[in-house]
Amino acid sequence: MILDYKIKSNINLYNILETFLKSYKNELVEGLWFCRISTTEDLRFDQDYFLSWYPPEKLSDIIKTDMHYEVEGKFNNGYTNIYSRQLHLSPLETEGLNLIEYCLTRQEREEFLSKTVVIASGFYPKICKCKTLEEYHQRRTEHRGENTCQIKFKEKQTIKQTYEDNYFCYSDNLGDILITNLQKKACFI
Repeated sequence: MILDYKIKSNINLYNILETFLKSYKNELVEGLWFCRISTTEDLRFDQDYFLSWYPPEKLSDIIKTDMHYEVEGKFNNGYTNIYSRQLHLSPLETEGLNLIEYCLTRQEREEFLSKTVVIASGFYPKICKCKTLEEYHQRRTEHRGENTCQIKFKEKQTIKQTYEDNYFCYSDNLGDILITNLQKKACFI
């Protein structure tokens, strides 16, 4: 699932991180979620964990392939910095959330959660995680849904989109897969 906003709009009403976590934390699966977060005002304490990112002016530069860069010989993926009291499009995932929850003091944690907004997020909800590959294939095959889009003309023009896409997912530990395959091959040596 993707939670996003128009990139250059000045009227986006972002979720405060605290509100986002109250709504979605129970659905976040380690390794299957990611957020971009920014502070709305300076923090009163120093931090040096979260890296801020400033994308390039031309966003199309981000999606160019490695092959393209080898030909032109230049990268333009923006720049990064660590600011002690600000965050700008900082990545947040499980380890960062653990730091917020277990390493910050109560006062620092409350301030961080209330002064930080979620600019964008992508995650596979826990409710959609399949235990086996067979279950994943079955749920994908049986899934029925419709994507809709409505435009309403009133005092404010509103576009409302509803997505009932298939968000089922399956994850496996790559280390376990490699070990299992190596053990199978060892039998033939």
